Amino acid sequence: GNRAANPDLKPERRKEFEFGLEASFFKNFLNVDLSYYDSKVVNQIIALPLAASTGYTSQTANVGTISNKGFEGLVTFNWIKSKSNGFGSSTTVNYSTNNSILKELDPRLGQLNLGGTSAIALIAKVGSPLALIEGSVAERDPQGNIVVDANGIPVFATEKEVYGDTQYDYTMGVGNTLSYKNLTLDFSFDIRQGGLMYSRTADITRFTGNSITTTYNDRQPFVVPGSVVKVTAADGTVTYTPNTTPVDIEHQDDYYSATALDRANVIDKSFIKLREVIVGYEFPKKLLGNAPIQSLSLSVIGRNLFLWTPKSNQYIDPETSTFGTDLRGQYGEFSANPSTRSVGFSVKANF
Repeated sequence: GNRAANPDLKPERRKEFEFGLEASFFKNFLNVDLSYYDSKVVNQIIALPLAASTGYTSQTANVGTISNKGFEGLVTFNWIKSKSNGFGSSTTVNYSTNNSILKELDPRLGQLNLGGTSAIALIAKVGSPLALIEGSVAERDPQGNIVVDANGIPVFATEKEVYGDTQYDYTMGVGNTLSYKNLTLDFSFDIRQGGLMYSRTADITRFTGNSITTTYNDRQPFVVPGSVVKVTAADGTVTYTPNTTPVDIEHQDDYYSATALDRANVIDKSFIKLREVIVGYEFPKKLLGNAPIQSLSLSVIGRNLFLWTPKSNQYIDPETSTFGTDLRGQYGEFSANPSTRSVGFSVKANF
């Protein structure tokens, strides 16, 4: 195969402690389940890329230590539990955080390349969250103004920069149940805040002019705000002069696909989603008569019905990914298919 053997490979170990609280109050009106955990994964195993000149392309190796700290909470409110009129209401809220840090890394590795694309990479650095998104940025003068070329297009800097990390600040779910006699209504929201992801859909729609961002200035020529032109004299002296060259219509596709603006293709992956709505009805036993059915219920189920995203994400459902389900899957999507909204029904019978 193309994977080099590693006789020094050690088992990956996980060391963790966790403590929590589980309690109920006011005759089960309020129920709480809280926990905090602190764990370390030592001898982390990852497939490292090798130069093809070695005869192999990768080697499985122990590369470092990862720390995970987080909090998980589940709170349930039983608002109404009435037997007299058959009405009931409850709300469940779950909340969690996870802070994953690369604590140690093999000294031979300045940073760890976890994947991504040739332009925008998914990396890990010691002391930083897992994982980071790194890409090109515009060159700037000492005052922070964007440097442009002869056509008014921003010039990319020689050094790439970290845009941010892919971790959510927190995830949260809110579920509600309403019932009246034989009729029930369940609906739940899924909330995720923070983190970045790469979007090829954002990239390609900007390139083709199908993104709303390409309607800037009504698609008429414009000068990049606060931009400057870099002038190098014969003696090597560098000066900067205000830019007066507009990005004309002919070069607007170059502007929106400029390497210096790759940051625009990395979007906020926060969202609020109406995850599920279920309307159910259980037929009274008297309607079943002498039929050999003990119970019969009918439900209409809707999933992923509505999605709210930040202004920076007008392109894709943040849950979509084309890079797998492991850590690399946090990188984002490469022209992924849209997510699915579904409506269906179920019939349940007990004989």
